[in-house]
Amino acid sequence: MKKIFVLLFLAIALASPVFAENDKILEFIPKIGYVFSPEITPKDGASVSAGSLLSLGAEILFDTKINLFLGVGGMWGQDTHIKHSNTDMGFTNIYSEGKYKFLINISKKESLFVYPLLQLGIGFPSWNSPNSVHIKDVEIVPGFYWGTGIGVEYRNIVLDFIYACNYSKNRYKELKAGEDGDFYTEDDYIGKEEDPFSYTAFRINIGYKFDF
Repeated sequence: MKKIFVLLFLAIALASPVFAENDKILEFIPKIGYVFSPEITPKDGASVSAGSLLSLGAEILFDTKINLFLGVGGMWGQDTHIKHSNTDMGFTNIYSEGKYKFLINISKKESLFVYPLLQLGIGFPSWNSPNSVHIKDVEIVPGFYWGTGIGVEYRNIVLDFIYACNYSKNRYKELKAGEDGDFYTEDDYIGKEEDPFSYTAFRINIGYKFDF
């Protein structure tokens, strides 16, 4: 629930200056995506790949009247299995976005838009390690997210090709075992550590644009 309030506050804060302009055109674009084999790269260590996954999200964009569209969006990513581990991981990203549309005439009656795009925001990780036997209380913390790529808009169909990266950390407190080796308390904490890592992937999103 706390994350929902954080996401809502960020979206309102980013979008409120634009809402003040009554003559802006609003686009609402729900999307479904496919994330190709993301890689997790620790700060000190080799990259580890994960399985491909699906994603769902939506964006709200405003026309600035100079072919530049600005707005906010969110994308939930399905948890995917990290190879050679017992861990599943995914990210939910909330971001601001900008894209500039170029009109391309493909015939006398048909045209489309091509646009570069940039996304900047925060990624909220989710993870599950059902068979873990480690004696560490681990938290994967939110971090910076960016994505860049190109897109195509034909009529109301939108297709994005994005290379994106999440930055996060494994934050944990290492515990010392009790006498029986099974139980741990707050008094057992002997230190804190953080292991930064990045989560990169190539994404394809397809969506349908609603104009308001």
